Amino acid sequence: MLNKKCLMCLMILFFVVNLLAPKADAIILGIRGDDLAEAVEYGKKNKKTKLSDFTKAWTVSLGNNVGWATLYTGFHNVAYKSRKAAIEHKELINIGINQALEISKVLTFTVSIFGNSMDFAQEYHAMIEIDKSFVPPDYEFIPEYAEPSEFWPESPDYVAGCVFKFPVNSIKEDSVVKLILKPFDGEVLQFTFDLSKMK
Repeated sequence: MLNKKCLMCLMILFFVVNLLAPKADAIILGIRGDDLAEAVEYGKKNKKTKLSDFTKAWTVSLGNNVGWATLYTGFHNVAYKSRKAAIEHKELINIGINQALEISKVLTFTVSIFGNSMDFAQEYHAMIEIDKSFVPPDYEFIPEYAEPSEFWPESPDYVAGCVFKFPVNSIKEDSVVKLILKPFDGEVLQFTFDLSKMK
């Protein structure tokens, strides 16, 4: 169990690392000590909260039958790992925190989108728009076949869970990032994230 002394040492360690590390222009590449403690506590306190409510601060929704996207910041991922540990009656240890912070090295989105055929998601490609520049993902997962949606057999019949990862080297903490999903033919989906309002 992480006691207060251990947590304080951990916070000091992260503060020193942030102080000595070169300043990055990227979103929360290093999570500060106070934020780290807050993220761990947020996860613990919200272990019984519905996942959709837990991730609400990091999620942009276009409607329940259109789609939503969730951004995984360092804070969010530490909080999520802390929640998972609390559900399993464990404490989040340093190794788990370091693994959670690894996700901060890329801009990671999980996205759920809806369509009317099993392979509809294959028609989409993703990019982010930032400061009028468009950046393709370094990694993407788009399922070959979508799952039946909660609306099935009514439209939209299917839902696809996708993951997109983008480089963070040119992204500042106060940027507005637009995740754009463009189909070959049809409506473009745009999820706008104001990073200045997110931890």
